[in-house]
Amino acid sequence: MAEAFSPVHYGHIFTMCYLASLGKFDTVCMIPVGKHAYGKDLEEFHHRYEMCRLGTEWISKTQVLDIEKQILDIPDHPDINFTYHTLKRLKGLHPDWNLHFVVGADVGNQIKNWELGEELLSIATPYIIGRHGYEHENMAVLPDISSTEVRGSFKKDPDHKIAKTFLPKPVYDYIVENNLYQK
Repeated sequence: MAEAFSPVHYGHIFTMCYLASLGKFDTVCMIPVGKHAYGKDLEEFHHRYEMCRLGTEWISKTQVLDIEKQILDIPDHPDINFTYHTLKRLKGLHPDWNLHFVVGADVGNQIKNWELGEELLSIATPYIIGRHGYEHENMAVLPDISSTEVRGSFKKDPDHKIAKTFLPKPVYDYIVENNLYQK
């Protein structure tokens, strides 16, 4: 599961739990993006990585990987990294893995149109998750939680009600201690 995770919230965490509990995957990996491919302003990687770790460390059969950070640290690698590059490197590191990547039903039919989408489909299989308004066969729709709303609650609501509702306490505490999303 590669995403910005800015911040990681219960929607992401429930997805990890769901995938880990299916019995279809040996390991479910959460991969925070190193740099958003289309320029979205994100908190620094180490903060997003740590929030992912804090939010999921208790879920068996899961890992948080820093592979996107590793890729961006490779000399002469383009400044922009796409899902294809991440999964190609992961396949190179673990050639025995049968790779899948998680995508919401809202974009599941657009993968071929992604940057290097055809190549991506040649090395990994999409696993489509239902989203509100975009149900997918045999898949429960997971909670409709917006990272944008969570971030906004740190700026607009002094009590942070939305953030406290949709973030695990260790993630919420980390954000407050590090003064994230306050600007």
